[in-house]
Amino acid sequence: MIIDKDKTPFPDDPTPTEAPPSYAYALRGSSTSLATTSYSAPKFTPPRQSPPRASSSFPTALGSLGSRKSSKSSSKSKGKASARWFSFGGLSKNAKQVHATVQGLVRELVKQSPSSEFASVLASCAEACDAQGLGFSSILQDPFIEGHLPVYWAILKRPAEVAKAPTQVPGIELEGDAFVMALLAASSPMSAQTIAEVRLACVLNSDHGLFQRIRRRFRPFAPLSGTDEMLLSDRGVEVAGACDLVTVEEIRGDVGAFVASFDIILFQLRMRVSKTVKIEFIARGRLWYILFRTAPPNTNGHRAGSWLVTLGLTDNSSPTHLDSRLLIEDAGESRPSLEHPPSAPGVPHTPASPSLTPRISLPSIPLLSVPPPPQHPSRRSSHSKKPRPTISLRIKTGSKMLAPPVLPSSAPSEITVSLEESLLGASLQYENSSYIDSEGTLKARLEARLAKPDSDCIIC
Repeated sequence: MIIDKDKTPFPDDPTPTEAPPSYAYALRGSSTSLATTSYSAPKFTPPRQSPPRASSSFPTALGSLGSRKSSKSSSKSKGKASARWFSFGGLSKNAKQVHATVQGLVRELVKQSPSSEFASVLASCAEACDAQGLGFSSILQDPFIEGHLPVYWAILKRPAEVAKAPTQVPGIELEGDAFVMALLAASSPMSAQTIAEVRLACVLNSDHGLFQRIRRRFRPFAPLSGTDEMLLSDRGVEVAGACDLVTVEEIRGDVGAFVASFDIILFQLRMRVSKTVKIEFIARGRLWYILFRTAPPNTNGHRAGSWLVTLGLTDNSSPTHLDSRLLIEDAGESRPSLEHPPSAPGVPHTPASPSLTPRISLPSIPLLSVPPPPQHPSRRSSHSKKPRPTISLRIKTGSKMLAPPVLPSSAPSEITVSLEESLLGASLQYENSSYIDSEGTLKARLEARLAKPDSDCIIC
């Protein structure tokens, strides 16, 4: 008896009539589709209802894998075969195929240079996962690429010219950020491992600009305290993430020097209410934090209620010696803000002066604070009043190097000094301080070099 294979299968035939495509088919054409497309910066959006373009092999393969709906014209025997195919130990074999294929496609996206194709690929991956009851966010937060997350490798593989872009002002969307931002947007809610891996990758790349843009866009990377959120929410301040602006300029040369500039909004009010203001930044391949806080009672060496500044390292940063000074200029001086940096290349807030050259020395401090004698009104200048002297606070290591905590529960090696150690530092606590602008913003600058401190210079 000869059986025609084209005829309807036997009712008990266990072979599925519509098996999902092979993994090789899902990856077919991936290299050409990504390499030949010009790059733009689309944002990750929910998948569209319309079918993907036929020219995109990634979404097409996933579309066939993720489809749950069978054709209305399918026979009953085909439905029975499909039901047997989807029963596979609690998780259907088709769902496992989708899981493996999505991982493979994401790996290919990370391996190759970013292109405009990634947005449609991620959208199709999300659609296919949703069709099978899989969490696309969970897959992206699984360390399936050489023990790390996809976003970790996406940060490390960013083009050098993008990672070292001169524009470091947070809030500005760069083309080179699009793929990283899309992966993070699709990874919500983020796990602690995701946050740690993103921070580590930014440190390994010494990519301060991307780090700050991530902190401003995704709140888990810069959580606000409850008091800060209450203070900032009704003042037109974006509280989705970090609210203070930071830029970093690494001085060329072998002395390991850098300049970090800060705009700290509502500084006095936050210090009085929250008792602490913390800022993180990346410089010289290390993750730093500068912490302004109020000294609690029974603090060794510091008067209770005085304002302190602490500088330290965190997150796998290498130990180092440090010689630095914190500079705070009179807010009445005409200086560009970080939101509107100067058009010429350089360090925001820092005019062309010897302070940015490889040799920087501490300003002399008078032994006695004697106010100038009163002048006759006719002798006073008709111009604006003379700016107050710049506050300069020395922050340096001693015999031991600055180091991050060895264990999460252990105390870090950090440097703490009082603002009162500077001649005019205590004036930051006073209402209407000349060092706080009319909007309550403190503008400060940290000039530092990674070397053992000398007796009388900062950058030599």
